[in-house]
Amino acid sequence: MKRLKKKSKKNTTRNSIPYTPGRNMFGEKAETHLIILEKETAFQQIMDCVCQLDGSKKEFTFDPSCFADCMDEYREIMAKVQIIMGLKARTAHRTSFDYIA
Repeated sequence: MKRLKKKSKKNTTRNSIPYTPGRNMFGEKAETHLIILEKETAFQQIMDCVCQLDGSKKEFTFDPSCFADCMDEYREIMAKVQIIMGLKARTAHRTSFDYIA
């Protein structure tokens, strides 16, 4: 009988995209949403998502491709959102987790 050789794992393809549908950033099952931002209404889109956070396992991933030429505006918007989310978390006596790339 022939012995089977173990296949090398060096040729496996890895997906470098951090967005995985159905899983949150910690790898747990969650309700995930991919939001493609529009430059004119980005703050309103993000605030609509923040209003949907009710303690259940939801994760919103934002695609900031419309801010490719001016990332400073995106950083300003996300700084405002982070302040609002921190305030919302403190009033609910919870911790706030975020990941801004």
